[in-house]
Amino acid sequence: MKKGIRRVLVLLLALSMVFTTMGLPAYADTPTIDGVLAQIGELSNDPRDIAAGDQERIEALFADYQALSAEDQATVDKTFNHPSGDGQSYGRVLEAALWAARSYNTDTSTTLADGTYTTT
Repeated sequence: MKKGIRRVLVLLLALSMVFTTMGLPAYADTPTIDGVLAQIGELSNDPRDIAAGDQERIEALFADYQALSAEDQATVDKTFNHPSGDGQSYGRVLEAALWAARSYNTDTSTTLADGTYTTT
């Protein structure tokens, strides 16, 4: 009986480890230049294609880019073979996607008191 319980516990532990690691995104490991280039290559170069739901993924990709060495960042910025074929560097594509994703944020921290301005 104890062997059966032990086997079940070991199996449950193994399954929990498998499911825990399956949920990790691809960018959870130490970023590499190849990984960053691959992820940027998947981005659209047209900011109109970036949706509000893409912001978390793009912010994580930007964090990976920033974690690269200065030399690797320069390589990303000088790489010009983005699949869009429009002559933009990978660094520029990432910058445009980041700008587009952040444009969905609305700043409501500044408000005017009622009656401050009139239509005239």
